[in-house]
Amino acid sequence: AEFQQQADSAALSQLNKNLFDTEQQYEQHINHLASAYPAYQSYKQEEQELTLERLQKELLPKGNLALEFMWGEENIYLLALDYDQVLFQQIPRGDLPQLIPNYLEGLRSRSFDPQEAEQLANILMNNVLSKFKEHEHLTIFADGLLGYLPFETLMASEPGEGGSEFLINRFTINYHISAKLLGLPKLENAQVAKQSFLGYAPVFEKESNPLLASRSAENIQAVSELERLPQAEQEVKNIAGLLGGSYKLGAQATEADFKRSAHQSNIIHLASHAIVDDKNPLFSRLVFASSQDSLEDGLLHTYELYNIQLNADLACLSACNTGIGVYHQGEGIVSLAQGFLHAGVPNVMMSLWSVPDQSTAQIMLYFYEEIKNGQGKADALRQAKLRYLETADANTQDPYYWAAFTLIGDNQAIKDKGWEIWQMVLMALGMALMGFILYRLK
Repeated sequence: AEFQQQADSAALSQLNKNLFDTEQQYEQHINHLASAYPAYQSYKQEEQELTLERLQKELLPKGNLALEFMWGEENIYLLALDYDQVLFQQIPRGDLPQLIPNYLEGLRSRSFDPQEAEQLANILMNNVLSKFKEHEHLTIFADGLLGYLPFETLMASEPGEGGSEFLINRFTINYHISAKLLGLPKLENAQVAKQSFLGYAPVFEKESNPLLASRSAENIQAVSELERLPQAEQEVKNIAGLLGGSYKLGAQATEADFKRSAHQSNIIHLASHAIVDDKNPLFSRLVFASSQDSLEDGLLHTYELYNIQLNADLACLSACNTGIGVYHQGEGIVSLAQGFLHAGVPNVMMSLWSVPDQSTAQIMLYFYEEIKNGQGKADALRQAKLRYLETADANTQDPYYWAAFTLIGDNQAIKDKGWEIWQMVLMALGMALMGFILYRLK
């Protein structure tokens, strides 16, 4: 017994020593982060406590209804709030863990079920839409399986009226990772974006039917087996012609060029294939043109984005499944889209399934036309989808063709960086001219 007591005492002493050494290493690591990354340290120090009142009065635009969902083991908790009202609901999970995947599978396979869309709306938003009647904008903080759900496709009726319609007909909808992030100060970018737009559209070898082409790819699929995207090149050229800026097509659309140039642009647009790794989303990748570069393999992985600093206001991932990944408690869905958020882009347009090439190109052009007209990003995406639906036939009105793209971020209009630079130049010239006139007057 005495020997066992001595052994336990020695083991406890060793554990205490290991704990002390680990705490010392942790403190050294924190100090290293503070000295090596001063912007990160400043970011942490300026963080303010996010109170309910501050969220309502300072961070939510008037007319905006925020819906924050928390996915629990037995219930889903919903906090709905606007400028001066708050509603809290407890929603039993029930069949939702089966109903949501079934609904998503129907969207992805062109088997949309209006009854399921109504059922989900009734479960998730029961009494909310009737209580908050005057709003036209929803900001949704999704959690768990809800992070894969395009709420625009849910169907509900106007209060006091019969018949259901898509929520997109009633609301502009944008998404956010967490309400907490709204209260954090924005990091100062290392550089100011020098041009308004930069687009990429690599060319792939395998022939495809222009009417059936899809920006989809399997995880094990070789790049040489990826289908051509007939609309992608024209999509990027049309947008660049609309906004100005530059674009790289075919063999010029390389990963090396992206890493060299993307930090200089205010809008980054990638029209390509994405290959999603369902088991380890850090290895999901966007496909660029093959090249002889010994440093880059032509595949931009999620984990690489964690080590890149971008200065764009918007990244548009015009490829398949860019919002799909693995859900981690406290982190959300780890995906290519989240990789761009980590790279410093506050607004990311992502896709929730394999998107058709033709309808995607049309919606993207509509989106940027609305952006150029001064619309906010979420408003622009909504109007692009509605414009698409106006001309779609009975088959292509299915949500599969228009609902895959969602926006993580805000609804602010995108400022034209080129015009801002010219404004500064003109202001400087004006001040110089004024100084010269005053000098001559003296």
